[in-house]
This record gives sequence, structure tokens and C-alpha cells, in this order.
Amino acid sequence: MPTMFQSVMVEGARERNAKYRPQRFHEDLTIEPVPAGQLGQAYLKGLRSHLAKLLSPAGVAQLDRAATLATTAKQQGHTLWAWMFGHYPPYVPGTPGDPGEWSALSGKVTAATLEPKLRPGDVLLHIGYTAVPTAELAAAKQAGAKSVIVVAGSADGQPPKDANQADVWIDPGWVFGDAEVSVPGYDVDLIPPSGVIEIAVYWMLVAETAGR
Repeated sequence: MPTMFQSVMVEGARERNAKYRPQRFHEDLTIEPVPAGQLGQAYLKGLRSHLAKLLSPAGVAQLDRAATLATTAKQQGHTLWAWMFGHYPPYVPGTPGDPGEWSALSGKVTAATLEPKLRPGDVLLHIGYTAVPTAELAAAKQAGAKSVIVVAGSADGQPPKDANQADVWIDPGWVFGDAEVSVPGYDVDLIPPSGVIEIAVYWMLVAETAGR
């Protein structure tokens, strides 16, 4: 069994991961073989469920509110800022097919780095993980900018704590723990959906903004 890491947001995950970091394969347990294709199908099924949630009436309403904010701001000559957080998402803005409606924020983003950039009427889009960036949202509000966040909520669809600090919260569907697949006998769930869904939301908003 390959050693698999757990999301470091889960309590105790850092200690668990450090224990297994020197090992490429587990030396302390044996897992029964899993039939070919089973884990892949389970992962794809999970991704489909999250995408379906984005395309549900509630999900479409959230996307519509965000696109309306962005379109209005753009038509009035304001700037749309995209702050992407995660392993791969920060590298997506500006890739082929991106019409450039959103300006990517690079490097470490803090309230202090946002203050000189944001202007009244701008829109800040934060596609993140599990934490609501309250200090940065406060800086956006102080600057007179609107904000949209894409951050994981709870399993029952409730928004994360402090989500009301943003003008719009978009529910990505995946939940705390960021793992889609269970392996019988293994201590943690595997394979994160977050990056795939975060990127999907970005392209949805890019397409809707450009189209409008």
C-alpha cells in the first residue's frame, strides 16, 4: 500500500503524515487488493456529484450572483481580481482560453498587499480551501470592493464560519477533509476533489463574465 497523506487541516494529520513521510510504501499494514477501476470510478462519481451541485438551482443562483457583480463592475470600468489558493489553481488564470477578464493576484496575498490594489467598485474573487479569509475580506470592504468566495462548507450544505463576510459564497460541494475515496482497511480517505472543482468554478465564472 502506498503511503497516502491526509489533509493537513484535519487535526492530527501533520503528525500522521510526518510518520509516513520516509516511507513510499507502508511497512506497518497490508491492504487487500482493490479491483481495477474501483477507486477511479468512485472518484469520478464524487466529482460528478460536486459538479451537479454547482449546476443545481441553488448553485446556479450563487454563480449568477457572482457573475452579476463581476459584469456590473467590469461594465463600469472596475477591476476583477482573482485570488486562487491551492496546489494547481494559482497557475490557471491566463492559460489558453482565458479571455483575461480577471486579473490574477500572485504571491502571498494579505490584507496589507490588497490595500494598495483594490479600488471602490472592484470585485475580489477568492477561490480557496476551508478557511474564510476574514482579514482580507475586511480590507476589500474597507476599500469599497465587493467579494466572492469559493470555500468548502459542511456536509449538510451549510456555509463555513464567517462566510457572510463576503458578498457571495459559492459552495464547491466538497467538504472538510478533502478526500473522495475510501479504501477498506486504510485509516484515511484518499484523493482530493478540491483542485478540480475549484478550477471548474473559475472557468464557469470566467465564461459567464465574458459572455455577458
